[in-house]
Amino acid sequence: MDEVANFKVRVHGGARRITLRIDREGAAIFTVPPQYDRSQLEALFVEQRTWVEQQRRLQAQVSARGRELPLLLDLRAVSTHFNVIYRDDGSTQPRIRQGDAHTVVLCGDLERLGDPSRLLCEWLKRYARSELTRLVERRSSEVNLYPRGVSVRSQRTRWGSCSSSGRLSLNMRLLFLPVHLAELVIDHELCHLVHMNHSAAFWDLLELVHPQARLETKELKRVSDLVPAWIR
Repeated sequence: MDEVANFKVRVHGGARRITLRIDREGAAIFTVPPQYDRSQLEALFVEQRTWVEQQRRLQAQVSARGRELPLLLDLRAVSTHFNVIYRDDGSTQPRIRQGDAHTVVLCGDLERLGDPSRLLCEWLKRYARSELTRLVERRSSEVNLYPRGVSVRSQRTRWGSCSSSGRLSLNMRLLFLPVHLAELVIDHELCHLVHMNHSAAFWDLLELVHPQARLETKELKRVSDLVPAWIR
């Protein structure tokens, strides 16, 4: 992370376009591809200054009311992220929509918005239902284990489960975990299609389809801090 005058620059190998976000401390951060000419960022920042100041004011207003304002959704499990944009348009009916490929927009009268996490969680659950189902389908074809269905919920105590009828239930919070841990949870539940227990046979199967299963299961117990506080 390089700091330049009024903003910071983060070079990301996977970035295909320039993005601008405001972090919790109010710092403006550009994320750019490795080959991008950073000399152009100063002019771009000037163009976006009104938006930057608006976001900082909104953040200050929400923080003053005792809530954390989510500004970034870092969804490691599906290797993507979304900047959260707040638009105080005076509407009495708060609403949420996806903007471009990496933007989620919350609109409404800030004073009536209430807790923004409610709307964000609703959007996340819809997004997780699509993306985690896709991830299950990919892992199923790779390990040759197929559930009868997949549902996505917001469980507080477990990452996933498998019913006796062969249906998987996954926690939408999996989106915030690294890819290998999200796949571990899915593989774990897929193996329950064969062994509805945690017997030696179950672990033998899990380690066959996921060789680092025991080591990563220990890692899984230490990653709760990757899930943002507002979604807990």
